[in-house]
Amino acid sequence: MSSPSHSSTTVEISSKVILTFQILQQSKKKLLVSVNDTIQSVYDNLCDKIGLNTEGRKYFSLCEQIYDDDTSIIDMKKNVREENISETSTLKFKAKHIKRPKDISDPIAEELFVKQIQLYIIHQIYPCHEKFAVLLASIAIQFTFGDYDPHKHKVGFLNKVGLENFLPSGVSKHDYAYWQERLFQLHKNHSGLSRKDAMAKFIDVASKTPYFGMTFYQVKDKKGIAYMMGISEDGIYLFDITHLKLIKSLPFSSLLSWKKCKEGMEIEYIEKLSDTMVIVCNEQKSAIMLSLLDDYYYLLPESMKKQETTPNNPTPCVASDASMFKEPVKRVFLSKFGSRLEYLIAYYMELCGRGNVTPIRKYCQDIDSMIDGDGVLRKINFSFSNITDKDILYIVDPLKKVIEYKPDRNYPWKENLEIEAFNFDGNLVMSLIPRVYELLYDLKFLKHLNLSGCLVGDDTELFSKSLQNCSELSYLALNSCEIGNKGFQTILEALKKKKKLSSLLFSANKLTNYVLDAIANYIDTAVFLTELDISYNKFDFKGVDNFFKSLERNKSIQKLNISGINLGQKGGPKLNFIY
Repeated sequence: MSSPSHSSTTVEISSKVILTFQILQQSKKKLLVSVNDTIQSVYDNLCDKIGLNTEGRKYFSLCEQIYDDDTSIIDMKKNVREENISETSTLKFKAKHIKRPKDISDPIAEELFVKQIQLYIIHQIYPCHEKFAVLLASIAIQFTFGDYDPHKHKVGFLNKVGLENFLPSGVSKHDYAYWQERLFQLHKNHSGLSRKDAMAKFIDVASKTPYFGMTFYQVKDKKGIAYMMGISEDGIYLFDITHLKLIKSLPFSSLLSWKKCKEGMEIEYIEKLSDTMVIVCNEQKSAIMLSLLDDYYYLLPESMKKQETTPNNPTPCVASDASMFKEPVKRVFLSKFGSRLEYLIAYYMELCGRGNVTPIRKYCQDIDSMIDGDGVLRKINFSFSNITDKDILYIVDPLKKVIEYKPDRNYPWKENLEIEAFNFDGNLVMSLIPRVYELLYDLKFLKHLNLSGCLVGDDTELFSKSLQNCSELSYLALNSCEIGNKGFQTILEALKKKKKLSSLLFSANKLTNYVLDAIANYIDTAVFLTELDISYNKFDFKGVDNFFKSLERNKSIQKLNISGINLGQKGGPKLNFIY
């Protein structure tokens, strides 16, 4: 009797397998199942273990990894043996259809659904601009840690958690402190949002990224040209392999049919005329893609389906239904950058990385704050940033290139760089200051310019010419620039055309009495000038009646700085008389 019992026990044991399921690339769960169990029963057991209720289960499915980039949905009606699932199978629990849900009543299901989208953003399965990635990270901080608390949410708080759990690796290479400051600045804006509302906002913002909800497959056409094909809730998209640049879009509104063919998959669509495209791939990949297309078409609202469209399978086995989701997003594809500032910060950071140069922190913060706040950068402040000749190219070249760039108007674009103030005060730029002049030619909105401390020198012809487009210039500071008499006169001549100039600062430039008559003549014509600083030059005010008479005639100057200058016995009383 022992032998049959032993045989029965052997059969019993061999019919059981331990299956391992990966939950959103973050955790794993194991189940002991019978090979005769249906996939549906296995799925229900797994959902029980996760804690999902009946409604929450409709958003997810079980998949098996087939290739590095492809997963096959497992048929719920078959059993474990029929699906050839074993202990070595790579099994995944995930949302099969990424769409915008109307409302997920199960909090665990909602968290898992949002987490999957978050992971796809972080791992750049859904590539997006840094602006979107940072905004999404700040929303994730809100639904993870709650409202912003200045006593808690500061630099160091995210060190243990890790920024890699919030931001894609492709963002700018700043240190942890910089990124935490930026994220918490945005985190403040979400205060008051409940966890549920923050997760809904996360999905809403994520849905505005171009590749939201796409499942990608590498395919070829009949000519052997390789593409990345994206299948999503609104149809088919073909991209180039390297940069994911859109080549062709085939929304469901243009699709007539999709079906299996001997080469792989045949797609019939209509643009101006009916046309057919053959996608070359193996039978298994074709089956996976056809199944996903059938599902997404099935989940469309009835109002968006066309009578002439013939899906591969009109009644796919889908647990969810159209009533669970909002209508498909109106997809907007972007160029590499969506604005001048996004282009500027990316180019600047790339150059700094190549040259092993530390980016100027306050410059980056000014740019990023404008990007994050949808503002326009009007003031560039490099004052006292320890900039020398070796750094100047990393600053000027990106600015010039970005200002001169002509965007592709086929994509959304924001003009958010209008430089009105350029402050270079207190830096040690010597021989390469002419590169700054080249930049000034392009600053047509410039009102405020401070190059104090830079070696402008006595040859100011180039500098004077660089101001010719700055018709709005109202403030010019050239203190301690070693300009000298000749250079000063050249600049002064150019400034006669600047009718809006109200402040002129030329302190400590070794100017002598030789230029006092030129200053007097300028004062007579500068009716808008309210501030003049010629302090700490080498003036001797003996016998310079012309200068004082011009001051007496001028009714606009409110502030005159002649500190450090010997006025002589008569100069003081004359000045007191004038003012």
